[in-house]
Amino acid sequence: AAADAATDVLPPTKEDAGLSGPFQTPDASTGRTLNIQTYGATPNNPSNDDGQIINAVIKAAQPGDTVYMPNGTYHIKSTINLKTGVSLVGQSRDNTVLAVVSPGDAQGSAVVYAAPGVSNLTVSDFTITLASGRAPLAGVRLGNPNGAPVSRVTVKNLFVEKFERFGIELENTNNVRVDGNTVKNATALDGTGQGYGILISGYDAYNNWISNNTVRSEEHTSELQSHHD
Repeated sequence: AAADAATDVLPPTKEDAGLSGPFQTPDASTGRTLNIQTYGATPNNPSNDDGQIINAVIKAAQPGDTVYMPNGTYHIKSTINLKTGVSLVGQSRDNTVLAVVSPGDAQGSAVVYAAPGVSNLTVSDFTITLASGRAPLAGVRLGNPNGAPVSRVTVKNLFVEKFERFGIELENTNNVRVDGNTVKNATALDGTGQGYGILISGYDAYNNWISNNTVRSEEHTSELQSHHD
């Protein structure tokens, strides 16, 4: 169940537009596999906030560990905050589901978030969707316009839908691989310039690798929108 992140350094090729140097991947997970159900996550129970449990498991994990989510629908009422060296991996893309529950008019900035400076991890093999309430601004957000860059992260084999603005958002990142994901059904499709599938932004963003993704039903139909704030 551990993440299968590669440890090799992959050279860019002429097909990999935007890479400015050898691409550095996250280390393979070599530590424990921490099953969120062992720590109290309750699939298919909408009254609970499984996001709090997942955050507690990530906080307790050590670099090299994998936080593992077995198949089931987990109801997320809190942003999941990633941690350096700790991967977040589902059992299968279609059957491990993070279903956002937003009370009232509350709106989360992201379902899964890596703060500035987080690095060396893999996020893979699950679905992000909306169960009820207002859609989050982003499905997965790595970094923000200020602070240290997020680096050496792989985001792969996710299904991300029913977000407002960004399916997968990269802000001031480097050596981030976004591969084999499906992004669809943004909620902001009203001509306001929102509804991005995958976004790379920031003056310090470089050497990010976007490949083999499927983006559908977005206002911006191109796979990648890149700009500097």
